Amino acid sequence: MSYSYSTPIAYGTQAPLSYDGVQNEQQVIYRKPSAAPAVVAGCAIGLIGGSIIGANKKNPYMKNGVPTDTFTKNSYDKYMKKAPEDEKAAYEQCKEVIKKINKVKNTDELKTLLSNNSEASKEVSTALNMTTDEFLNNVTDANLSSNKATIKQKLEAANQTRFQNMKNEISRCWDSEKKKFTKPDDMSEDMFKAIKKTSAKVRSKFVAKYALIATAIGGAVGFVANKIVARKKAQQ
Repeated sequence: MSYSYSTPIAYGTQAPLSYDGVQNEQQVIYRKPSAAPAVVAGCAIGLIGGSIIGANKKNPYMKNGVPTDTFTKNSYDKYMKKAPEDEKAAYEQCKEVIKKINKVKNTDELKTLLSNNSEASKEVSTALNMTTDEFLNNVTDANLSSNKATIKQKLEAANQTRFQNMKNEISRCWDSEKKKFTKPDDMSEDMFKAIKKTSAKVRSKFVAKYALIATAIGGAVGFVANKIVARKKAQQ
């Protein structure tokens, strides 16, 4: 007796078939490297470099050998916190009158403003070479506007004189060779401390500014460099 088979008999392990009957081919997937490490490295380098550049900048307090207005005002404001009471009162009252005088509507309000700020009133009297009463007796509703402008101008000039004196003091204690502030023997301790504390704050902000700029640049350079390297690898 003979037998026949409709399909051939296969021996051994057979390769698995996919659902559609076709064997899956192995696929190689290229993954782009992350740009994060390069960006972080760039930022770190920029931060360090920027801090060094900022710390070695010649002088953030002066411009053309003269203390800047901002540094002078900040130093003076800090000094005022420890200044003698009469000096402090005169400065604060001048600022107060300058701030409020434009809102004065009549002579009575002007008299009240000056009487409530006696130290500022004294400065007006000195500038005009007359007593406050003599000055106010000549103020009428008709010339109120021009007299308010005069008072404001005199007080702003007084404050400007204060700032100029502070500039002179800052220049006096700046050692251009050593690139630091040193206290003259005749300068008050409170004034020198105000200048030193202000300079430390300015220096800190100055260094931080350069560090921030350099960090941003470093991060951008790292990102671009990473993209270039990744593109070249992808083309190989």
